[in-house]
Amino acid sequence: MRVVGAMSGSSLDGLDLAQVKFEFTPEKEVIWDLQNFETVPLPDPIRNMLLDPESLGSEEITDLDLEFGRFVGNEIKQWIGKAEVDLISSHGHTVFHQPDKQLTLQIGSGRLIHQLTGIPTVCDFRKGDVLLGGQGAPLVPVGERDLFKGYDAYINLGGIVNVSIFDKGELRSAFDIAPFNQVANHFAEKLGSTMDENGSMAERGEIIETQLENWNRLSFYAQKPPRSLGREWVISNFLDKNTEFQVEDLLATFYEHVKLQVEAVLAGGNGNKKVMLSGGGAKNSYFVKRLETIPGLKLHIPDPEIVDFKEAIVFAYLGLLRVRGEKNIFAAATGASRDSIGGDLFGKISSNE
Repeated sequence: MRVVGAMSGSSLDGLDLAQVKFEFTPEKEVIWDLQNFETVPLPDPIRNMLLDPESLGSEEITDLDLEFGRFVGNEIKQWIGKAEVDLISSHGHTVFHQPDKQLTLQIGSGRLIHQLTGIPTVCDFRKGDVLLGGQGAPLVPVGERDLFKGYDAYINLGGIVNVSIFDKGELRSAFDIAPFNQVANHFAEKLGSTMDENGSMAERGEIIETQLENWNRLSFYAQKPPRSLGREWVISNFLDKNTEFQVEDLLATFYEHVKLQVEAVLAGGNGNKKVMLSGGGAKNSYFVKRLETIPGLKLHIPDPEIVDFKEAIVFAYLGLLRVRGEKNIFAAATGASRDSIGGDLFGKISSNE
């Protein structure tokens, strides 16, 4: 089956599109080929609203849901041209995430994407898991297990740092470790840049020990998995404070904070851990060097297209599992009462797919 995965994360660096062809062997092993990929910048009006969704009223959120769906649908339709695509699987964009209240909202109308493209569309993967008592995140472990075999752990350095930890091929746990690019980008914008490329800003800074201690003492880090982060928490603890410090010092301190949180999760145990890095932060050479100081980790950074588009590839696969009627969300990752099949489907899949 030919699937387009669409991913928009909390770092707001664009809409990632990945066109993937999947086949299954008689033994139900999946074979896949990444045929095309691209990142599309978010339109400024949409990006500006996503920067501060908490300020929007219910009517504006409803309108944003349609506008984002229209953007995704039109971009995919133009991008694929005359290529044959059987399914679209869209992550949407998370604007609210408070699973303790059974609240999560991914905007980007799947119904509208389907209407614009004429292609069956899967969307809204998190809600069902949250209603089963789960965090609705992380969702990638199923794809990591099946598509990127051979690692003890997988770290995605996106808007949030999340990790999946496996033991002999079986998922042990998966959860959000800490915020990342959504905070780093916020600080970098204060110096007129969209990002801290290669960590060059942080490299000029010095660690603020008192601030490092304050961040490390946040109660979230004492929570046992499963756990997940919402933008609301990040705003209140990182983005709305610390205006008295130099930006370079804040970035140096923030990266050290995240490195220490990763170390707390992965260091120790028996032997080395082979860890796959992906997401935009894997290109941040300064931060990667900080991770390399953690004892017992053997870091592997895959080819650039996997670094950039791993989550879009995984969401393409999650949509495929949804239409095949196979479980695509692990309760071991989210804390739900059971594994489940996540995602709402708009349109009908041909019986011969």
